[in-house]
Amino acid sequence: MVYEAGPTGFGLARFLLAHGVDCLIAAPSKMLRAPGDRLKNDNWDAMALARILSLGQVTAVQVPTEEREALRDLSRARQRASKSLA
Repeated sequence: MVYEAGPTGFGLARFLLAHGVDCLIAAPSKMLRAPGDRLKNDNWDAMALARILSLGQVTAVQVPTEEREALRDLSRARQRASKSLA
């Protein structure tokens, strides 16, 4: 199974992996597109993900542990707070 990194976050991947479902998260910035191809919808995304998965060309995002993800979120929140105070 593969899905594009997005709002579902890493929780879905951790859940699937914990239940024995192989899962990859595709890096959206690494998805190949033809020049001038501006089509972006669920059907296109599903077909593109299925195609790159079948070809073994998924550039996967590493799924962090919950602790590492919490530290990253804390760091980003601190940066936002620092900028808002400046």
